[in-house]
Amino acid sequence: MIEYDEDYDEDYKFRSELYKLPVMLKSPDEDVPQEQLDYIRNYINEMEKELVKIETGESRYGEYIDVESFADYWMAFEVIYNHEIYKPRSLYMFKGRDGVDSPKGTVCKLKAGPFWDQEMIFTNHWWNNKDAH
Repeated sequence: MIEYDEDYDEDYKFRSELYKLPVMLKSPDEDVPQEQLDYIRNYINEMEKELVKIETGESRYGEYIDVESFADYWMAFEVIYNHEIYKPRSLYMFKGRDGVDSPKGTVCKLKAGPFWDQEMIFTNHWWNNKDAH
């Protein structure tokens, strides 16, 4: 499980390469081999590179994320008017193990969720969401 949170308070963490977002491993939360942390870091960084290419029509972001889970997640945040998605705070994602939690030889995509920590819902906030990642 991965958390994006500006508190940046976990032992296993890094900032993403392009957006400089605070990415932390929530689970497992102890004894994470460097190889595993490097894998997640590279996966997130490659995903961001594909997201940047969306406007060109040449993006392969769908190879990295489960698009439906991210669309549902984003819509839910919009409906409840939770601005934490823009900071980011308490945003969770999970990814299974390639070839173990997915068919052999395939890569598990990153999925959005679970929903967590919604104390900022239905608040009257004004922000510029055109810069949201």
